[in-house]
Formats: sequence, C-alpha cells, structure tokens
Amino acid sequence: ACDDLRREVPLLACVEDVFLEETADLVYGSADGTRIVIYAVDELPEESEMRAGRIAVAFRGATGTLPWAIDIVGRDGNTLTTQPLERLVELAIAELGCMELAMTP
Repeated sequence: ACDDLRREVPLLACVEDVFLEETADLVYGSADGTRIVIYAVDELPEESEMRAGRIAVAFRGATGTLPWAIDIVGRDGNTLTTQPLERLVELAIAELGCMELAMTP
C-alpha cells in the first residue's frame, strides 16, 4: 500500500504574476518521484495534454519541483504517461504567456 496518496489535490501558484489554479485528481509518491494522475474523461487529447502541462507548472510553483510523471487516464480507460514533462511544460508556459519560466525551478 502507498502511504503517500492524496486525492483531489488543489494546486495554487503565482508564476510570474499569473495565478494558476488546477486540481490534480491523484498525487502519490513512487520510487521514481511524485506522480500525478488526471482523469480526462470529458476532454480531447490536446486539452488533456495542456491541462497536464498547467498542472506540472502549478505543482512546480507550489512545491518548487516538477512531478516525475503525469498519467492521463482517458475516457476509454487507457493511460498516457507523460514523462519527461518538458514538452508539456513548455506548451503550458506559452499558453500562459510566461516565456521567462522555461525549465528552471
């Protein structure tokens, strides 16, 4: 059993004067690091990836580190593991207009 498991984790971060509020459906510790699960049953794949990127940016803003991976569970029950997160973080940063963020913690 996993001792470090949290559901519906609110993430609120201020990143370069942009307030970012997201909710991670599940956050848990693994041998590799923190993993986040999001359920994307009502989203298109592109929307799910953008949400995963925003969650990664919000998680880093709130904790100072990126999660090791984000697992996106689709409406068909299939899981897409996003690791490494750099591409999704860059997409989210561009969407948010925070170009100076890059991948620095």
